[in-house]
Amino acid sequence: VNASASQYTTGKNKHLPRIYEWVDQRSAGAVLPYCSELESVAAAAATPEEKQDTLLKFGLKRAATETLLRLCFDAFGFVFFFTVSPMETKCWTLKSGQSAAQAAGRVLPAFAAGLSSVEVFSVYDLKECGSLRKVQERGK
Repeated sequence: VNASASQYTTGKNKHLPRIYEWVDQRSAGAVLPYCSELESVAAAAATPEEKQDTLLKFGLKRAATETLLRLCFDAFGFVFFFTVSPMETKCWTLKSGQSAAQAAGRVLPAFAAGLSSVEVFSVYDLKECGSLRKVQERGK
């Protein structure tokens, strides 16, 4: 549901209660309030920090597009994982409930047969610690 900036940031949109009711009655999924104007301003930010500052200025924790992506992943039963090396970080998708070996097979099919161990940690732990080495040192 696209709303004006003032309706979006205050949560006061006269149509939303009826839309929520309609969706609830039909078990039709989620309702995602959205403001294309604010999303456009945030998307135009030069850095992730500037984007976050822009969102916070409007009282938002995250962009609606990020919430939409999460809702879509959940609806289709997908999860994502990252592979990290000194050269690159990549995001991969797989069906929820698949094993680590199956996840490794997404990266390189030969891994699935010979996978002996993996290191699993939260991206939030990586962000908090600042490096893979510090995540390992702290046992996260």
